[in-house]
Amino acid sequence: MYTGCELTELKTEIKLNRQAIEATELLNSLPWNDNICQFVLNLMGESEDPCLLIGEFYDENHAIEKYRTEGDRTGSHFLDQGKFVLYYLFECYDKAAEFSNLALEYIDSVIASSAVPVFYFYDSLVQMALCGQHSYSNDRHLKRVSANQLKMKVWAESAPTNYAHKFHLVEAECHRIASQYFEVFNLYDCAIAGAKKNGFIQEEALANELAAKFYLDWGKEKVAAGYMQEAYYCCSLGS
Repeated sequence: MYTGCELTELKTEIKLNRQAIEATELLNSLPWNDNICQFVLNLMGESEDPCLLIGEFYDENHAIEKYRTEGDRTGSHFLDQGKFVLYYLFECYDKAAEFSNLALEYIDSVIASSAVPVFYFYDSLVQMALCGQHSYSNDRHLKRVSANQLKMKVWAESAPTNYAHKFHLVEAECHRIASQYFEVFNLYDCAIAGAKKNGFIQEEALANELAAKFYLDWGKEKVAAGYMQEAYYCCSLGS
């Protein structure tokens, strides 16, 4: 889901996984699979509300009650992480922060999985987005990003293919908040190039979109248009 797989293909693969889970009666993991499938469907526009994991395969209201009752911390984390990523992508930053904090409470249940660096990457982006909305709490958000980036830097150095572009994109957002524009130019382009080179098309799209917003806020409409066009192109390839 987070490696840039084309969504239509991913939807088919997840459905096949669901059949295999049912056939082997490993039903404890079925809700986790269905959570991911609904996340994909939301990104494809196949839900009434793109930020609510409710649809063909999954109902977050039923799931959260089940997870809390049964003490399923892994299911709780996947649910909260999926929701805060969706809220971030659809620019509902306060709600994204709410569910990011919930996901953090359960992150110990997914240690050593690929969900961990994804959490810290998107959590940093949420915190940076909040800096633009709530200047009174910037220090708190920036401290959290700084702690996240210490982790991401280690992963970026040990596995640059997967994590270097994530590190650079968050750094670009940090320099944007600090109005350090020369660094911003290079870091956005570095993040875009790294994501493109290593096949993370969804993060290539995101980096282009954030760069476009930066240039638009700066009054550089023509430059912004080029980045936004690239973001649109990446999204069309990924869907």
